[in-house]
Amino acid sequence: MRWLLLALLCACTRGSGEAELRARLGIPPSAKKVVVFAQNSHLDIDWQKTFPDYYQSFVESIFLEARGLMQAQPRARYSIAEMAYLQKHLTAHPEEAAALQKLAAAGALRVVGGGRTSPDTLLPETELLLRDYLQGVRFAEDTLGARPKAAWLPDSFGHAATAPDILAAAGFESVFIGRIDGAPTVYEGLALHRTEPRPGSSAALLKSLGTADFFWRGPGGGRVLAHWQPAGIYCTGDDIDYDEPLQVPGGHLGPYHGDDPAFTDHKIAGYLDSLSSYAKTPYLFVPVGCDFQHPKDKLIDYLDGYNQRHTDAYAVAASFEEYAQLVMTHSAALPELPLDPTPYFTGFLGSRPGVKRAARDAMRPFLTAEPFAAALRRPDLLATDALAELTLSDHHDFITGTATSAVAETEQLPLLANVQAAGEAALQSVVQELARRLPPAPAASARVLALNPSSAVQSVVADVPGSGRVFAQDLAPFSWRAIDLPAGTAPAGPFVELDLLDAGGAQTTPDAAVKAVLWNARVRAELSRQGLVSLRIDGVETLAGPSLQLREYADQGGLWRLGHEMQGCSLTPSPVAQDATFEVREESALSVRLALRSGDFVREVRLAAADAGLEAAVETAAPLGATRTVTFAPAGEGPLATSLAGGFVERDGDKLYTPTYWPAVSWAQSGGLLLLLRQSTGVRRGGDGALEVLAARNVLAEQCDFEGPSTENADADVHRIEWKLAAAAAPADAERAAQAWNRPARVFAVTTIGDGTLPSEAALLRIDGAAVVSALKPAERGEGVIVRAQLMPGPAQIRFSPLLPGQIELVDAMERDLRPLPSLSLRREDVGVLPSVRLR
Repeated sequence: MRWLLLALLCACTRGSGEAELRARLGIPPSAKKVVVFAQNSHLDIDWQKTFPDYYQSFVESIFLEARGLMQAQPRARYSIAEMAYLQKHLTAHPEEAAALQKLAAAGALRVVGGGRTSPDTLLPETELLLRDYLQGVRFAEDTLGARPKAAWLPDSFGHAATAPDILAAAGFESVFIGRIDGAPTVYEGLALHRTEPRPGSSAALLKSLGTADFFWRGPGGGRVLAHWQPAGIYCTGDDIDYDEPLQVPGGHLGPYHGDDPAFTDHKIAGYLDSLSSYAKTPYLFVPVGCDFQHPKDKLIDYLDGYNQRHTDAYAVAASFEEYAQLVMTHSAALPELPLDPTPYFTGFLGSRPGVKRAARDAMRPFLTAEPFAAALRRPDLLATDALAELTLSDHHDFITGTATSAVAETEQLPLLANVQAAGEAALQSVVQELARRLPPAPAASARVLALNPSSAVQSVVADVPGSGRVFAQDLAPFSWRAIDLPAGTAPAGPFVELDLLDAGGAQTTPDAAVKAVLWNARVRAELSRQGLVSLRIDGVETLAGPSLQLREYADQGGLWRLGHEMQGCSLTPSPVAQDATFEVREESALSVRLALRSGDFVREVRLAAADAGLEAAVETAAPLGATRTVTFAPAGEGPLATSLAGGFVERDGDKLYTPTYWPAVSWAQSGGLLLLLRQSTGVRRGGDGALEVLAARNVLAEQCDFEGPSTENADADVHRIEWKLAAAAAPADAERAAQAWNRPARVFAVTTIGDGTLPSEAALLRIDGAAVVSALKPAERGEGVIVRAQLMPGPAQIRFSPLLPGQIELVDAMERDLRPLPSLSLRREDVGVLPSVRLR
C-alpha cells in the first residue's frame, strides 16, 4: 500500500504524457533518475570502404541480427538512421520487409534521422540537403510506415547554425548531435587527458548551464530540441561489456566482460557519473551504436541486473526519439539557445575540392530542368533515380572530402559524373518537350530556347552551334523565351574588351604587358603582374588592395583538421612569389579570359559581355604537406557573412583557432565585396581585412593524432577553383546572385516544330521581397507542383503564372500536407524561414 501511494504521488507530479510514456517503457513511477540506452549502429555511406563493401562487410549482418534481436526480445528497441542502407538491404532481402514492418508498427524498430545518409550540414546546398531527407523519409514512411521525428547527426564535424531551420522545415522535433566546438576529441581525451571544453566554445557554454539538452534556435527562427552527447560522442555505451578505450569499426579492442555483473554495473555507474552534471531533467541518454557495431543481445539483461541491484537510477532500453519525448515534458527547465556549434574541425572545408565541385556541377542540370518539367506536367522526364543517388554526396565523409583517395576515385567521383550526365540528358529531354509545345517558328534559319531557372533576372550572350550569336536580355525569373534568328542577321548585344598595356600605357603584347584592363558596360577590372588590383562595378570600387593572390601553409594536419587544430602540430605560412606573366586564353566580343601564370599555379579572370561581375579562378595543386588559399581584399568595413543551407550567418573574427575558416556554401560577403562560390569551402576575414578562401590541400593523416602519416589521403591533383566577384546590397541580393551563378541562364538550339499549346515566352512566377525560390519542381509525394521559398528574412509575396496549378496548400519540406494557404504572403513567424507549398 505504501508503494502504491508513493507511485500515485509521483504520477500526479508529472504530466499525463510523461506518465503514459514511462508506463509504456516500464519505468517505475518512483524512479527519480532514468538513464536511457538506445541501440543503433553508425553506418558510414563511404569512408574507408565503398558503399557496397561496407554493406557486405558489416551492414547486412547487423540488420539481420537486429531484426532477430527485436523478435526474440519484446522490450528491445533498435534504430536505423541511414535509409540508403536499409533500401539496399530490402532489395537484397525482400523477405525481411514484412518482419521489419511489423516491428516498426510495434515501436521496436525506429527510424532516427531518416535521410539517405547521416549528412554533413555545413557544406551541402539547401536543396540537396532537403532532398536527402525527402528521399530517405519517403522510403521510411512508405516502406515501413515509420515517420522519423528525431534527427540524428552523430558524427558530423560541427553543425550549421541554420540546422534547426532545415530540420524544422523537414518536420523534425528533436536532434542528436555528437560533436560540437570546444568539446575534447577522442584523442584528446585518451592521449592528452583533456576533459574540459575550450573556453568560449559551445561545449563550455553547455557545461556552464549544466545541460546537454536545449532548444536549438536557428537564425531563421526554426526550433528543435537538441541533445549533445557530452561523453563518448555517439559511442558512449559500446564499452558496457568490454574493457577497452575505444571501438574499431565492426568490433572491439578489449576483452569481453558481459558475463560479469560487477563489470557492467560499474560501467553504468560511470555513465551516470559523467552525464549527471549535464542533466536538468530526470533523464540521461546513453547511445550504444559506434561505427558498424553489432547489436548487443544482452543489453536488457545488463540493465535489468543493474535495476535489481541498485536504486540510485533506473536503466531502460528505449530509442532516442522516446528519450526526447521524455525530456520535452520538462521543457520549462531547458534553455533556448541560438547555437553555432562550429568550428569543430575546419580542414575538411577545403579537402578534395574536386569532389565538392563535382557535387555542385551534378546538381545543376536537375535544378535547371525541374521548373520547366513542372510547367509541362512531365515529371517522368526527370532522372529522379539519379538525383536520389546524388543525395549520397551529403554524407559527412563524402562532401567533406574525408574519404580515402581510393574511395574518392573509384566510387565518389564516378558517381557524381554519372549523375551529372543523367541530369544533362534529362534537361535536354525537357528542353525538346518544351520546344514541341511552343508556337511554330516563322521562316528562319534557327530557333533557340533560352531558360532562366533562377530567382534573379538574367541576361545571357552565347554562341550556339548552328545558330550563331544569341543575346537573351533580361530573362525573368523561372522563365523561358523562344528566339528565332532570321537568316543572314546577327542581333546586336553587349560587348567586352581587353587592353594590354606597357609601363607607358601603350597597347602591347601579353609578354610585354605590365597592366591589363577588362571592361564592359558595367564592370572595369584592372590587373598587374601581381594580381587583381581594382574592380569597379557600376562605378563603385569593390577592392581595397591587391587580390587574387595565393598563400601557402606548411600543414601538419589531415583531411579533417588543419595542423594548428591539434596540440603539437602547426599550420605555418610559407612565402609564395606572386609575379606572373599574362596569357590571353580567350578574346572575343562575348568573353575575355586572361591568365596570370606564376610558377606551378595559374590565376585567371573572365569577363562576359552581359555580366555585372568578374569571374576568377586558380588552377593549382598543393605540394605534399601543404594547404593553399587565395585572398581578396574587400573595400569597406563590416562582418563576414557566409551562406549555409537554409540561410546565412555573420562571423566576427576567429574562434578557438587562429586562423579560423568558416563554412560557406554559395557566397561570402564582407564590406563592399560579394564572393560567389562554385563549390562549398571555408572562408575567413583576417586581421588585415582580407578574405581568405581555402583552395587546395595535399595532406597526410593528422600527424598529432591516432592515425599517423598516410599516403592514402594525399590529393596531388591540379584543381580549378572558381569564384565570381560581385556586389550586393543585402543578403537576399547575395543569395539571388549566387543562385543565378550556380543556375545560369542557358541557351539551347532546338529543331522541334511547336504545336502552340504554350506561349513562346513565359515566366512561371514572380517573387517580391527579401526572399528567393529555392525549388520549383514536380511533387515527389502526392500530386501537383512543389514551390519552396527561402526567406532572407522576408516577408515575401509570390504570384504564380496561370501555367501552374492554382490551389495552394502549405506543406513541409517532406511534402506532407499541412493546411490550405489563402495567399502567398509569406512571413517567417507564420510559415517558417523555408516554407513549401503544393500547387494542385
